[in-house]
Amino acid sequence: MNKTNKATHKKNSTENITQSTVHQFLGKEQEKQLELALGNNLYLFVTKIGSCIFKYRYNYNGKLSWMTLGQYMGKDKLNRILGLSLDEARIKAIEFNLGARQSKHI
Repeated sequence: MNKTNKATHKKNSTENITQSTVHQFLGKEQEKQLELALGNNLYLFVTKIGSCIFKYRYNYNGKLSWMTLGQYMGKDKLNRILGLSLDEARIKAIEFNLGARQSKHI
């Protein structure tokens, strides 16, 4: 991937990142780990070896923390789908955000 694409992915709005965009990173080596903000405190980490991991960023007692939601979809040797799709990860992030807001109002 060239430098233009890296910069584009980091600056794009979350709506522009699609399942096929995420899939393009899968299994492809990177010069350095990428961290893509997907909105709603959801991030996609692409490791140097091309693993794609969804993480949720939250604030706990004034400190930023991370929760790993899971790896991007893949298949095992029996061709069963493993991991999370982009839509599933986005739904989880929205659910966490709603839960955090509700707990603040209790």
